[in-house]
Amino acid sequence: MAWAMALLLVIPLTDTRPFSAAADYDAARQLFQRGYLEVSQEKAQQGYRRSLNSKPEWAAKFQLLEAEAMEWRGMYEAALRILAAPAYALNSPEEDIQKLTAEGVALTHLHHFFEANQKLAAAENLCATGTFISCGGVSRARGVFDMERGEMAEARLSFLKSLSFAQAHHDEFLETTAF
Repeated sequence: MAWAMALLLVIPLTDTRPFSAAADYDAARQLFQRGYLEVSQEKAQQGYRRSLNSKPEWAAKFQLLEAEAMEWRGMYEAALRILAAPAYALNSPEEDIQKLTAEGVALTHLHHFFEANQKLAAAENLCATGTFISCGGVSRARGVFDMERGEMAEARLSFLKSLSFAQAHHDEFLETTAF
């Protein structure tokens, strides 16, 4: 019994592992891609809080992931609130494209078509300036936009474009979700 008590004194009561934003983000992203949306959202929120002061570039990634998980859960207004008042600066065109796409999707589902179209057009313009992995998601979002507006022929073309992009870039998640 005494050795068990001594062992308890040596074991830390809190997690003493160093925070690894990259590892935590990858774990949260994996949860998202496997459909554990609520858990992914919580992990993204935790990662955001942990990295906000020390690693703001990762805070941006966590916040975008949190908004994306919210959207897939149907929490469009909440996702827009997160995206509207970011506590970080976006660091790359890739993140700009992700943010504009997420805003476009949320606005589409809320039937704010004019604003959604503006966001998606801005993302498409950024995609025209280079090759970014998030551009496949823009095509999928455009398909959702077209479908919500009842433009099925255009939606089909957008989804096929997204699928083609996914296959060319070996993006299994995008391939699976290209409807």
